[in-house]
Amino acid sequence: MPADLIEKTDRYEGMFADALAAAEVAVPPSTPLGGAAEEIREMALSYLEDGRHFRESD
Repeated sequence: MPADLIEKTDRYEGMFADALAAAEVAVPPSTPLGGAAEEIREMALSYLEDGRHFRESD
C-alpha cells in the first residue's frame, strides 16, 4: 500500500474511532428511535472492527 494511503487510512480510522467514542445516543433507549440509534451505533462499531480486521489481513 502506498505510504500516503497508509497515512490517510490511519488518520481516518483514528477520527472514526474518536467520533464513535464521543458519540452518545440522545434519545431514550426504550423508544423506537432509541432502538434504531443503538442499532446504528452497533453497525458503525462493526464497520470499524471489520476495517481493522481487513487492514491486518492486508
